[in-house]
Amino acid sequence: MFQSSHLVVLVSFTILSGILLGESLLLGWEKWPLILVATGVFISWLLHIREAFNPLSRLWIYSLLMMATYFFYGIHDTSTFDLAAVMLAVMMLYTMTGVRALVYLCQGTFVLTYLYDILRMLKNGVAFDPLTTTRTIMHFIVIILAGWIARIIIDKWEKVLKSSGREIEELREGTERLDAFLASLSHELRTPVNAIIGITSLCIDREKDEDIRNDMVSVRIAGKRVANQVGDILDFSEIDRKHLTSNHDEYMLASVLYDFLEEIRFFIPTNLEVVLDVDSSIPRVMKSDAEKIKKIIRHLVFNSLCFTENGGIFVRFYCVREDYGVNLCIEVRDTGIGMEAIEQERVFEGFYKGDPEHSGRIGGLGLGIPIVQGFVKSLGGFMTMESKPGAGTTVKVCLPQGVVDDEKCLYVENIAELSIGLYFRTEKYSDPHVREFYGITVKNVAMDLGAALHWVDGLDKLRILNDTIKLTHVFIGKEEYEEDREFFEKMTEETVVIVVAHHLYPLPEDSGVMMMKKPFYSLPLIHYLEMKPGEKNESMERLSFKGARVLVVDDEPMNIIVALGIFGRYEIETDMAYSGFEAVEKCTINDYDLIFMDHMMPGMDGVEAMNRIRSEMRTRKNDAAIVAFTANAVSTAKKEFLAAGFDDFISKPLERAELERVLRRHLQDKLIVLEGEDPYNWECKDTDIAVSGVIITDSEYRAPGPGYPTSVTRTEKENEETFPNMKRLKVDQEAALAYCGRDEDFYRAVLKSFAADFAQKRVLIETAFENKDFENYEICVHALKSTSKTVGAFGLSELALGLEEAAKKAGAGDVSEAPKKEKHDKMMAMYEELVRAIMADIDMDPEEYLGERVVKSDDTRADSDEEVFEFSPIETV
Repeated sequence: MFQSSHLVVLVSFTILSGILLGESLLLGWEKWPLILVATGVFISWLLHIREAFNPLSRLWIYSLLMMATYFFYGIHDTSTFDLAAVMLAVMMLYTMTGVRALVYLCQGTFVLTYLYDILRMLKNGVAFDPLTTTRTIMHFIVIILAGWIARIIIDKWEKVLKSSGREIEELREGTERLDAFLASLSHELRTPVNAIIGITSLCIDREKDEDIRNDMVSVRIAGKRVANQVGDILDFSEIDRKHLTSNHDEYMLASVLYDFLEEIRFFIPTNLEVVLDVDSSIPRVMKSDAEKIKKIIRHLVFNSLCFTENGGIFVRFYCVREDYGVNLCIEVRDTGIGMEAIEQERVFEGFYKGDPEHSGRIGGLGLGIPIVQGFVKSLGGFMTMESKPGAGTTVKVCLPQGVVDDEKCLYVENIAELSIGLYFRTEKYSDPHVREFYGITVKNVAMDLGAALHWVDGLDKLRILNDTIKLTHVFIGKEEYEEDREFFEKMTEETVVIVVAHHLYPLPEDSGVMMMKKPFYSLPLIHYLEMKPGEKNESMERLSFKGARVLVVDDEPMNIIVALGIFGRYEIETDMAYSGFEAVEKCTINDYDLIFMDHMMPGMDGVEAMNRIRSEMRTRKNDAAIVAFTANAVSTAKKEFLAAGFDDFISKPLERAELERVLRRHLQDKLIVLEGEDPYNWECKDTDIAVSGVIITDSEYRAPGPGYPTSVTRTEKENEETFPNMKRLKVDQEAALAYCGRDEDFYRAVLKSFAADFAQKRVLIETAFENKDFENYEICVHALKSTSKTVGAFGLSELALGLEEAAKKAGAGDVSEAPKKEKHDKMMAMYEELVRAIMADIDMDPEEYLGERVVKSDDTRADSDEEVFEFSPIETV
């Protein structure tokens, strides 16, 4: 209101001046002042339009000109007893401005004008009878009271504004704390989830027992679900606070759909059919935020899965040509329970989950549709929803896209030479909508391919068709394949036979039939249509970047070990650095093809290390790409890291598809595709790994490959016998073993790394605490919090968490919340006691790793003023 009051005053000044001009002409007043009044109005509007001076100065100029106009109006006989009424209206306007001085200006102008009129009347011999006298006194009293009330209102408003200002500042501070908390939440939750998903993937790759592998797949799915939910919370928070940003990059819809289906395939019940229809006219390469598009698709399909018990889900992709490129349209239609009109409105609210009886089948946070709406808005698109109870729901999203490569996304060479058969009986589906979905998709695939596609609904008809035409490729359903397996196996000698089935459907080991995992859609058809009879599926191929040298920079040994295992799949020669300083030093003596850099490290963060490495590489004429490798998952992270100078960005937990895209992009000259090899049994060279200066031999840790230690499950008694000192300290060994994929050798390697880090980390923590260096202290205890949790020391981890929060507040200026010495000493004592217990349990020599001056367990702690450590030489690889 205060902001708009300036314009209200100016508009009122203009209207009143117009009325004055009219009255002056009618009553024959002086003409020359009217020119001044008009000039004053013109000057006022000119100042307003040009925004000359500051707003308060402009307001004073308007007000002085208005008071001069008021004085001219008031000095005439006909206006004397109208002055109070006019001034009351003007004072109401100035009350809105919240400027007390302007109220005094109004009162002063009234008094000056009225006194002038009284003197004029006395000079003209006007007699002041009781009526005239009381009217005059009443006018003065009214103006005085109006001014008093106006000032009271302004004072009340100022108090409200001050109170609101404090509340706004508190909210702003709370928002900033929330921002910091969300960034920390992203890092803290994604780091252990990264380990769970990464280590589980390693276990899956090396495990031969099918039942155990299936169990591990379930664990990995659960881990990815947690990662997605963490991401959903962050996305919703960014949308709600209007902090969402978009990263527009080139992408292929085929890659987005592949990643999406790999993620969602495991959540599709066997009684539901999910069918995708992709228009081939969609450009092959477009430009937009591919990650947001994938999340839009995921949320829409997951939402349909939650509320669809029978039938199916139809996902259609098509495009509409525009001057700026295309509108990518995504339409998701289901046969679910549908919604009432009131529910369609509420579904856009955060955390609304609809009918809990149905939404509980798959779960979720009730954030899907609000996140979709926020993403669509940020990408400049629109979204519609249609639904009726019992008739399902249809959601349509249209997103503007730039076109990079206008070639069709679906293209097969020599398509005219192919003859394709489809044996698929839709009557096996009881829901007519599912039959319709498949019918539309098959028809569109035939039109898009421009090939001869022959659809038959009986095995005898297929035999006749094959004898007549000689089919090159045949697609069949699972039930159709089981009608006569021998016939289809024999058919593979001259024809490529593909079974479209659920991903868990087991084909015979010696089968020549290929398997296309559901959902059925057109893009994977290209892969199968380019195959010849007898060829193996590309899923048996793996990528190799043999000869490539990669540096992984991360201050957490756990993350390093997971990364080493994953990079080992690609036969990459991997080096490690545990700080920005070490990374810079290694880059001065070694040349790398690619560098993965964590951004949150003590001493020198990832951005500073990247800049120093860039400078060094220029002198060495090395152009290796540097990839930001972080658990920070907020939408602005990628944009910020790319703006800081990183060549690429990849978030934790590592996703194989995303990692392979980064490796392909930056190691193209090293890429080798190895065909016909089992990706779960890659031969890896025996290597020794240096973790924080400690040699972890091949017997303690191996990359995935033959001879890797098998997973173990130990009883509590066995754990107590193996790690008695840690058991005494109530270390949760079961949780730690689970974190390490139930691999005891892996757990021992992590324990060895944790203990060997103690000498160096204690110096860093103690120095930061003594120097009140809260920034580095926060980073150090943050690392201790994560690593102690990794080894199962949850008590130490919780204590470190409290000190980390205290250091964060102190670093922000609240010194009263600085870490207390009692808690700090308690944490360091627990830290040292844990390290000594680990060394005793896994036969590490304290003298070798802690130095000659470290006090024994039965002595008191060394005085902080003494020289504490005398390090032994540490061998490096």
